[in-house]
Amino acid sequence: MSSTSNKNNSKKFSEYYLGLDIGTNSVGWCVTDPQYNVLKFNGKSMWGVRLFDAAVPAAQRRAFRTSRRRLHRRNQRISMVQDLMAEEILKEDPNFFIRLRESRFLPEDKNERLKSKFNLFADDDFTDKDYYKKYPTIYHLRWALIQHKENYDIRLYYLAISHIMKHRGHFLFDGKIADATSFDKVFSDLNEYIERNYEFSLRADDMNAFKTILLNRNIGRMDKKKELKELYTRSVNKAVDKMRETALAALVGNKVKLSDLYAGETFKNFEVPSFSFADGIDENNEMQLSNDLADDFEYIIKLKAVYDWTVLTDILSGCSSISEAQVKTFEKHKKDLEDLKYAVRKYIPDSYDEIFSSDKVENNYAAYVNHASEKNGVVAKSRKYTGNDFCNYIKGKFNGINTDDPVVQRIKNEAENFSVQDSLLCWTFKSVSQCCSWRTQLGCKKEKRKSISMEL
Repeated sequence: MSSTSNKNNSKKFSEYYLGLDIGTNSVGWCVTDPQYNVLKFNGKSMWGVRLFDAAVPAAQRRAFRTSRRRLHRRNQRISMVQDLMAEEILKEDPNFFIRLRESRFLPEDKNERLKSKFNLFADDDFTDKDYYKKYPTIYHLRWALIQHKENYDIRLYYLAISHIMKHRGHFLFDGKIADATSFDKVFSDLNEYIERNYEFSLRADDMNAFKTILLNRNIGRMDKKKELKELYTRSVNKAVDKMRETALAALVGNKVKLSDLYAGETFKNFEVPSFSFADGIDENNEMQLSNDLADDFEYIIKLKAVYDWTVLTDILSGCSSISEAQVKTFEKHKKDLEDLKYAVRKYIPDSYDEIFSSDKVENNYAAYVNHASEKNGVVAKSRKYTGNDFCNYIKGKFNGINTDDPVVQRIKNEAENFSVQDSLLCWTFKSVSQCCSWRTQLGCKKEKRKSISMEL
């Protein structure tokens, strides 16, 4: 329609008001005369509303984008492993990858070539039942392959390697495993950097106490920071005390501000003004911090190396690899569960169902392992409680039982002296991403990736 016809067809109003109600996901509008009567155009009242999707903050969009990239890269790594091993695996089992890919489907939705109900192994002499009996968790398989006491099926190597590649973390910072597991090395690097650039020292009079506090799993971050502060004598310079306190907060995983860490007001205007090692530093924030801080970013790298020593030492618990540590944790849980069931059956049999299967009792074993019971095809809401909650619950159950039975005495002792790593029914199996995310912090160089991954 021409502009002339538009002008001829337009209706003129002498005076009118336009009212707008602008919200986060809608705009309401109305046209009235000076007496607030709604005006009409072509027989229709001139008022209405327009709906649209609410705006999403940049941080949220960035998080979604980072997740998509992470998943894409993970799939790329898995595809790479499949390409490298496909030729040999298909000689052994032509349907292996098809079973893996369709393991999430119901039997009736699977490929017609798959006549077996199993998802991993469907040999005549080796099925999924045999696999899980021999390797209860993927860490049992990884630990067995590391020890290499026999010749293993190529498919077992694929499962272990693909698990490592799937949850390998990323490699932001340079470093070696030997460096990350040596407290003296990582702490000396940090302290020398601080003394050279900020003219104060993190070295305490009692460094053994310093290490013990960092590794203490029975206290929270704030208590750790408080106990670490007590190892130092206050200086006459309050600014120095503030910088030291901020560095200690970073070492225990607390969220710290760049303006406090570097003692400068200009850092408040940075796009990433704070960070927490415990919460993680994603790739986007790492790049932003690196660009904004330039050479000063090395301070964060040095701090992170000490924090990573704490995380890695905690996970390994004296073992030579993550796989060995996870197997050790699994076996302890298994033994503790057997002992607990024995004691409950013998001394408080009426409480057996309440402790191990009830979904109505808080802090029981079912809640501790996050078990979601199922009745009549309906899955109950899963629950999750801490080891401390569970130990307090068990302690209450066995308080009134007086016996010299060593099993009961051990249960009472471990429930009383709760420690996450050594406690009753220790179930500290980290999620696979947590277990392997320390490589994120180690920052292995590209040429070292293969050898380091196999050490896990």
